[in-house]
Amino acid sequence: MKIHYITPFATDKNIGREYNARIEELPDDCWIVLRDGDTLFLTPNWGAQIEAIIQRHKDSFGVISCVTNRLRGLHQLHNHTFSECGDISKHVNIANALQEDYFDEVQSTDSIAGLCMIFSKETWKAHPFKENTLKFDSLFCSAIRKAGGKIGIAKGLYLFHLYRWGKEHPADYIDHLI
Repeated sequence: MKIHYITPFATDKNIGREYNARIEELPDDCWIVLRDGDTLFLTPNWGAQIEAIIQRHKDSFGVISCVTNRLRGLHQLHNHTFSECGDISKHVNIANALQEDYFDEVQSTDSIAGLCMIFSKETWKAHPFKENTLKFDSLFCSAIRKAGGKIGIAKGLYLFHLYRWGKEHPADYIDHLI
């Protein structure tokens, strides 16, 4: 199994088109880990962990994401709590503990945020990203669910997410996206 890790950026802010263009370049039989540029893996064996997650759940989930520290959607946050903690050592400890406790476990959910999305190219071919929208991730999840697929959160995979660091109301700050 080949896994491609990509972190595209769209200077014209059409992230859906940029994601589609980069994924189109990949071989048909691969898996993709699509990640935002403001995220960080915190454990030394994150690649082996992602491979184990895919191996265990490749036939069960259309797209899988991670646990993180900062997002609008609380269901994906560690302890369902938005974190202002800038001490990376604390986040490394969380990542190590979650990896130890839940390594390749995935729980079902209705949606995930686009900071980290793990899926097959086959899934993408059936549901390419919508262009010219900030809701590319939720629309991707909706299309997968509508086709009978499941959405999951890897309980043991924790990524640090800057998510509009330093902004007074991070969930409402979207100037960089439009």
